[in-house]
Amino acid sequence: MTWELKIKSLLYISRGLICLHEKGLMHHDFHPGNLLYNANFLNITDLGLCKSTNQSSQSRGVYGVMPYVAPEVLYGEKYTIASDIYSFGIIAYELLAIEICKGLRPKIPSYIPEFITKLIMQCWNAQPEKRPTAKELFLNYHNKFHPEYIDQIEKAEKITNNILASNAKTSLDYKLHPGAIYTNSELINLEIPE
Repeated sequence: MTWELKIKSLLYISRGLICLHEKGLMHHDFHPGNLLYNANFLNITDLGLCKSTNQSSQSRGVYGVMPYVAPEVLYGEKYTIASDIYSFGIIAYELLAIEICKGLRPKIPSYIPEFITKLIMQCWNAQPEKRPTAKELFLNYHNKFHPEYIDQIEKAEKITNNILASNAKTSLDYKLHPGAIYTNSELINLEIPE
C-alpha cells in the first residue's frame, strides 16, 4: 500500500469517526478488525457495542481488543469519544509503521513523517481531553496533501519499500505471549501497574 493510500485510509477512517461522533455515538470497540476496505472507500463496521455518549455504561467491565483499549478505560473510567481517538492512533501506527502493536504504546519509527508522528502522539495523550477530535484528525490528514509534505511522504515511501523488501527475504517468526488477548472479550480482574 502506498503512503498516499495510507493517508487516504486515515482520512476515510477519521471521516467515519466524525459521522459517529457527530451523532453522539462512540464505537466502544474500535480496532482494524472492524474496518472494511475496498479500492474506493473504507467503512467502520461492527457497531454492536456502539453507545450514545449520553448513555451511562451499564457495565463497568472492559470490552474490546486489548491493544486498542484506551488506558483510562483499563483504569476503570468509562469509554468516551476520546477512547475511540486513542484506538485510531494505534490503528494509524500499525498502518504506517507496518508493525503490530503488542500491547504497549509503541515507539514510532523515525522514518514516519513528523506531522503524522505528532498526530499519532496526540491521539495517545494520557489525558483524554487533550486528544484531537475526529474532525481535527480529518482536517490535519486532508491538509497533508500539500506540496510541502510530499517530500516527507516520498522519503517514508522509500524507507517502507526497503523494509518490506528486506522482510520478504527473511522469515519473520512472531511469538505471542500465551496470555495475550487479540479477540473481543470482556477483560476481568485486570492488574495494571501505575
